[in-house]
Amino acid sequence: STRRRAPRADELKAIKDHLNAGKPLVAIRTACHAFDTRGNVPEGHAEWGDFDQAVLGAQYTGHYGSEAFEVVVAEGMEDHPLLEGVKLKSSSKLYKIKTIAPTAQLLLSGRRENGELEAVAWTNRYGKNEASVFFTSLGLESDFQTRDFRQLMLNAIHASLDRPITVEAATIP
Repeated sequence: STRRRAPRADELKAIKDHLNAGKPLVAIRTACHAFDTRGNVPEGHAEWGDFDQAVLGAQYTGHYGSEAFEVVVAEGMEDHPLLEGVKLKSSSKLYKIKTIAPTAQLLLSGRRENGELEAVAWTNRYGKNEASVFFTSLGLESDFQTRDFRQLMLNAIHASLDRPITVEAATIP
């Protein structure tokens, strides 16, 4: 199992400075609880326990087991630029994220068989300088093997850098 780790205090300060300056963030999967050691912070290190809520715009409460789940586009988001060329259908190991912040825009949801919808990908704005944030709870090794997930990540990176989104870029093997 993956252990939670607290970065050195200067490293976490650099991340906070970056975001507070309004610079973008593209975050995947375990980034939602990356800086929360549940109080087990070594000397000289620091944690950011509410990073998921404060920056990403949602609260991570765990995950389901390893089982396939359906990925669906959020209502009205079919033509969102970040979903250009993306036709994700399924993944596995769904995170439990029922609600996102009012500042966030839901793009993709996931649903286990006979389950409720959980947020899977969204954008958010953080801080007074409104840093552009993209987060997806997808990101297993099997997700990276699909063209559609790689396209989603490329779209998020290009958008965060104010670069045009190009579908052809994701054809990399």
